Amino acid sequence: MRQMKDSGIPWIGAIPHEWSVRKVRNIARRKTDKNKPDEQVLSLYRELGIVIKSERDDNFNVTSENTDNYKFVEIDDIVVNKMKAWQGSIAVSSYQGIVSPAYYVYRIVSPGIYPWYVHYMLRCKAYLPEYRRLSGGIRLGQWDLSDDNFKSIPLPIPNTYDEQVRIANYLDSKCAQIDYIIEKQEAIIERLKEYKLSVITEAVTKGLDPNVEMKDSGLEWIGKTPAHWKVCKLKYLFAEGDNGLKIGPFGSAIKGKALEDGPYKIYNQAHLIENDFSLSRHYVSEETFIELSNYAVKPGDVLFSMMGTVGKCQIMPDGYPDGIMDSHLLKARLNEKIIPEFFVYAYDKDLSYQVITQLLYKSNGTIMNGLNSSLLKNVVITVPPISEQKQIVLEIADKARRIDSIIGLIHNKVEKLREYKNTLIYEVSTGKKEV
Repeated sequence: MRQMKDSGIPWIGAIPHEWSVRKVRNIARRKTDKNKPDEQVLSLYRELGIVIKSERDDNFNVTSENTDNYKFVEIDDIVVNKMKAWQGSIAVSSYQGIVSPAYYVYRIVSPGIYPWYVHYMLRCKAYLPEYRRLSGGIRLGQWDLSDDNFKSIPLPIPNTYDEQVRIANYLDSKCAQIDYIIEKQEAIIERLKEYKLSVITEAVTKGLDPNVEMKDSGLEWIGKTPAHWKVCKLKYLFAEGDNGLKIGPFGSAIKGKALEDGPYKIYNQAHLIENDFSLSRHYVSEETFIELSNYAVKPGDVLFSMMGTVGKCQIMPDGYPDGIMDSHLLKARLNEKIIPEFFVYAYDKDLSYQVITQLLYKSNGTIMNGLNSSLLKNVVITVPPISEQKQIVLEIADKARRIDSIIGLIHNKVEKLREYKNTLIYEVSTGKKEV
């Protein structure tokens, strides 16, 4: 059993007795503008859209047309996203190319240091809290890790180059095996999600009775539907008057009035997309709530996302604080022709294909980046009798619950594999597990 000693690094703990501890500044130097490629090379990168990609983990993509300030990256350079290092956005590059000014680029200059051992050490999950601690605060919602603070980070270093290579190669092999299993499990999850979508789509457009008389709906994205069902534009399913369909207030109506805490909540797209109305976002005062009472949301209202993520809707549930919707939502109150639960199954893009396929069809196959009330009113769905809607909702809920249960089990397995991978990297890269 190898002899261990205290590394002096709280988040690392014991390391092999013969290892040393060195700070990043002692093994690497930051590359400056003097290291940039000449204009001819930059021009070629702009034309080709060169990608910096690490085979071990991260991808760094050229995302801006203006690459004048981009930094040249060579094979074995350490690339650090200074605003996202605390999330693990750091890696050694396997390729030559350019990265944006949001990244620091370092070159290993100390002899006897294998870059890919440093790669695993810096990406060890034990370091993430330290990156966060050293970051200088939040700017535009992102932490900013300074060059000096990054270079002050201590790393345990095996005393021989061969051991560093052996550790990196071992982790390459083991992590590749784990990633392969994770990839296969995630593929199963995606197939189950697709199956769930198809089950729900079939139920809300064809019904539950395979022997029912069918008719042509007249709509390419729906096809045949039960003969006794109606094909209906959404505007005929909304309640009459201003409460039937309401677009959120202009952003200027809320700007400057949002509070970190208060009696009335502002509901936004995140609550829909994450299906979690408990998320703490922003609030308004009682005075503002009364002023914007036309935009109040109540249990049973159907809320729609307007911008970015189009095709999402959720029923406002009971038991949450009173509040208003923001400028990126629409709300609808349904009439007696349809129950909210069936409506959501028929509309939401993550539950059935019916509406999102239609929106894609109307926008020539491209994802819409915005939805307005006129467009929403003219979306078409199939509508069975109320009694049948209730039966379909019960059947879908039962099947979806069983599918979600299987997905949950596989997801837990994937999380355990990721946890095992993180533990393995920590134990091997710090010498606690000898290879």
